[in-house]
Amino acid sequence: MRQDEGETCGQELAASAVVPEKVAALFNHVAANLRGHAAWVGIDSVNANREHEAMMGVALAYEAIAVDAQRAATLMRTMAGAGPE
Repeated sequence: MRQDEGETCGQELAASAVVPEKVAALFNHVAANLRGHAAWVGIDSVNANREHEAMMGVALAYEAIAVDAQRAATLMRTMAGAGPE
C-alpha cells in the first residue's frame, strides 16, 4: 500500500486493519466448518474418533490465528492518531 501525501504511518496502518480483520473472519469461518464436520463424523469408531480429534485440533489452531489477527487489527486501529510531530 502506498502512503498518501499527508497521511501518517499510523493512519495508513489503521486503514490497513481491514486485512487482519478479514483474515480473522475467514479463519473463524473455516474453524466453524471444521467443527461442524467433526460433529458429523462423530466418535463412534476408532477411525472416526481420530478424524474428529484431528479436525477439532485444526479448528482450535484456526481459532487461535483468528484471535491473533483480530488483536493485530485492534492494535492497528489504535494507531490512527499516531504520527510524527
